[in-house]
Amino acid sequence: LDAAMAPAGKKTCTVLLVDVSAPSMTPHLGWIGDALSRVVQNRMMHAKADEFALVTCGARETKNDVHTEGLENAAMANEHDYEEEYLNISVDVPMACASSETASAAARLEDLAGGEA
Repeated sequence: LDAAMAPAGKKTCTVLLVDVSAPSMTPHLGWIGDALSRVVQNRMMHAKADEFALVTCGARETKNDVHTEGLENAAMANEHDYEEEYLNISVDVPMACASSETASAAARLEDLAGGEA
């Protein structure tokens, strides 16, 4: 995420994709979240046009468009045996310019972890 990576006048789009389900990762989510938050804060100061999204796998909740659209399409097609997909994947912050919201969400990774991880 170095400014030298992107040509002048270009923005960088980054998805912060974190698996919060693994029990072995749980003790590390605090410092990982702090580090990702600092990356976003750095880009806010030095590359305001850069964009970030935060996506967690193994999250407590399922919040993603692919899952929602699949459920809606199954309901419209009157499919009663539809197998839900993309469960426990959450788009916690959609792609947007680096912001304090993204930095704060990254810092709260422990809160986003799945219950029985």
